[in-house]
Amino acid sequence: MSKIKNDNNVGDMWKHFFKHERRHYNPYMVKLAEHPNHIIYDQEVMDSYKGKWNEFFKNEHPIYLEIGSGSGMFANDMCVRYPERNHMALEIRFK
Repeated sequence: MSKIKNDNNVGDMWKHFFKHERRHYNPYMVKLAEHPNHIIYDQEVMDSYKGKWNEFFKNEHPIYLEIGSGSGMFANDMCVRYPERNHMALEIRFK
């Protein structure tokens, strides 16, 4: 397990997921910080786009949401297959 609090790229990321700091975290949680343009985990950032997702995507395409996206492979394939759609995927597990 990774110690997120000691990772310079992650900082206080744990605050977005837990009420109290923990000693060890899922190592996949650290990878979230490697994709700031693709993964949004900050509630304040998500709320800022409420009702304005077209600004985020910079187009007027319809939004398709996949709930329970797992590894994201299916969602990624749908993005390639249907580029005229905006895709969002939701997964609660870090792996």
